[in-house]
Amino acid sequence: MTQNDKVQIHIVPSFHYDVAYLKTQEEYMHHCFDNIHEVLNIMDQYPEYHFTLEQVILVKQYWQRFPDKREKLRKHIKEGRLCLAPGMHAMPDMNLPDGESMFMQVKVGKDWLKETFDVNPTACYIADCWGHPAQLPQIMTQAGYDYYVFWRCMRRDVMTNDFIWSGLDGTKIKTHWLARGYGGITSPEIAQKINVLDIDFSGITIDDIIELCEEIREYGDQNVVMLFNGGDFAYPDITVPKTISKYQDDQYKIQFSTVEKHMQSVDWDKTKIYGGEFNTAQQGTFTTNIIIKQTIRELVNHIHALERLAVLSGRSDIDTLAMWENLLKQQFHDIICGSMCDGGVQDTYTEMREARKLIYAEMEKIEDKHGKLAYFNAMDISRSEIIQKDCLKYKIDISPFGFVSVNQARILKETEKQSLPCVFENEYYEAVIDASGYISTLKDKVTGENLTQGLEIPFGGISMQMDYGDPWLNFNGPISGGSVESSLTQNSRDPYYRGTKDDFVDRRTFPSTQVTARVIEQNEEELIIEQQSLMQFWEIEFPITTIITLSKSSTLIQYKTSFVPHGKNYRMRVAFPTSIDDGVIRHEIAFGIQERDQAEYPVQNWIDYADNNKGLALINRGIPANNVDEGIMMLTLFRSVAMEYKTDSLLSYNIGIPQCFEYAIMPHSTDNDINIIQNAIAFNQPLRLCQVSSECIKENTNYTTDKDNVIVSGLRYQDKSIFVRVYEAIGKEKTTCNIKIPEDIKSYCIADGLQNAIGEKTACSYTINIQMRAFEIANILLYKE
Repeated sequence: MTQNDKVQIHIVPSFHYDVAYLKTQEEYMHHCFDNIHEVLNIMDQYPEYHFTLEQVILVKQYWQRFPDKREKLRKHIKEGRLCLAPGMHAMPDMNLPDGESMFMQVKVGKDWLKETFDVNPTACYIADCWGHPAQLPQIMTQAGYDYYVFWRCMRRDVMTNDFIWSGLDGTKIKTHWLARGYGGITSPEIAQKINVLDIDFSGITIDDIIELCEEIREYGDQNVVMLFNGGDFAYPDITVPKTISKYQDDQYKIQFSTVEKHMQSVDWDKTKIYGGEFNTAQQGTFTTNIIIKQTIRELVNHIHALERLAVLSGRSDIDTLAMWENLLKQQFHDIICGSMCDGGVQDTYTEMREARKLIYAEMEKIEDKHGKLAYFNAMDISRSEIIQKDCLKYKIDISPFGFVSVNQARILKETEKQSLPCVFENEYYEAVIDASGYISTLKDKVTGENLTQGLEIPFGGISMQMDYGDPWLNFNGPISGGSVESSLTQNSRDPYYRGTKDDFVDRRTFPSTQVTARVIEQNEEELIIEQQSLMQFWEIEFPITTIITLSKSSTLIQYKTSFVPHGKNYRMRVAFPTSIDDGVIRHEIAFGIQERDQAEYPVQNWIDYADNNKGLALINRGIPANNVDEGIMMLTLFRSVAMEYKTDSLLSYNIGIPQCFEYAIMPHSTDNDINIIQNAIAFNQPLRLCQVSSECIKENTNYTTDKDNVIVSGLRYQDKSIFVRVYEAIGKEKTTCNIKIPEDIKSYCIADGLQNAIGEKTACSYTINIQMRAFEIANILLYKE
């Protein structure tokens, strides 16, 4: 047998690091620092030894706290033995953050690595996240990655080690599935493992390595296999290089390696191409500790508004790095998913308050103390909004990236309040509202069809299900974290009805009761209804208030539901039964749209359910868990669960913590994606009140596109240049688009996803013309010199 015929086993020593999970970040730190100390020690003794460190947030802390170790770090990184993968600031959940946050996660991490070590990681290694949406091949490729490596959420129709993943826009990336996870081989008797029960370890004997190697080769017959040596916080084992150095065999060659080196050794010409997404699992995390998700969505949108305001005001000195670093940390998968100890939850609340202060402080720097109070539209579309200031309601029509003075807004006159039941009608729909405040009939004006189902489930009714799962799993728990099954997708249906009164275990869905409603406000534009109800099941009892707003000038019907939770172990949902039969379910993902089945998935701003004639969109504000089952659109609002069997976790029940949820429905005819997307972005990006100079209060068309399906995602300073990111939003095959630019912009160049120039400067004047394919993301740098 020749050297090339041997099975090449790439051993990748590493340890997975949770920023916060069963302990707080600071409580975990000493374990991580001890691990890195030992890594450097082993590297000094064994020149063949390699090691992979994950997240920059830890490497940066080590760099700052141990200056005496800096030269060793530099030396081993320069040699290629100490690998950084993925090189993100933190390892985020891959579903919940918005697209800009995904790019910034990589940019902040890679910028620090480039400045400190002059390295650029090319392998996006995602150890322990439960879902991978279909735009990741494009996002990761534009972020400078050649390879994508993951463990959880392998699709059951794929289950292969190495393949080419083709994304939503057709971008392809070389991909590896860790069939046996990131803790394949270790020495349990000497390794320090914090989360040992979550991982199924095999041991460190040579026989075990060979056996594990052959198990993995069942998912692909290439002669190269990657095995991780480590696990959660696993202490690096100096006996591993001693054991491997003694091994000689004609059939196998065992060597220390890195993720990048293994991926470079794969014969990619022999691999298959798979499209679509790899989603999802651990659905309980979509709504556990929901306040964290809502606040992250709110603050990230506030940063977007701040960055755009800085560009429009010419303030290149506004610094958003600290606030981005703060929120990128909160997007670490266990933090944003809410699966943490009480100390971790408290730290997150504190740090999000700090991020808010940073945002407000930078906003104040931009404001003109001698200017006028005005509302700022941080979107690249015109919009008409109703806002409340003091005790008055105003209607504002505002241009893209424009400002409207408070004095220019039109005060809305109050009108005589209707009594319920009643009918509300505008140019988009006709709504019949019953005495309890529910919409019994919702007729779309374009199609003339009613969208409500008219069964026993109220349209917009809130219900509760007993939920004895944990922060990871709805209804059941705990997960067998290191099993093969836990690495696969788990897309079982999530219907409204889960049981009957005759079942031995009571799995029924309990609707809220004692529902009353009244019209609390009516003006020339709006009808506002207050609905009161009671949620009750044995000792669980609390009132619910829902405010329903219908507007003459909007196709949206807006809901705001508030309550103070009491009791433990339940899940709350809102349901909209539709008359749509056998429709198509589509979810917004970062930079795109994904068709999905009836299971519950995390979405960005909206979910849509439509047939060939009519449709209904459900828009959320930081409430990602959406699904449609048997024609019923559902949004999971809240879960009262904890992980007390693992750690102190009482705060995750959220007992006594006020909760508030904002969502909206939008009836529509088919082929109306642009309006859905624009309304959903507007719902999540409210007008911002600020004090600006008179010069700002004028119509603005700069940085806007002339095609509705091309949306501005990012607009911020990149040093002294201006960075613009746009994306094609609806899947139109070819789009020719012009981007309007200020007259002082003299040239532009194409950039990568991390805001680095990759093309030559081209002279421009007033507009830039770009050609875009379906769901393409385009990046541009603008120069005034």
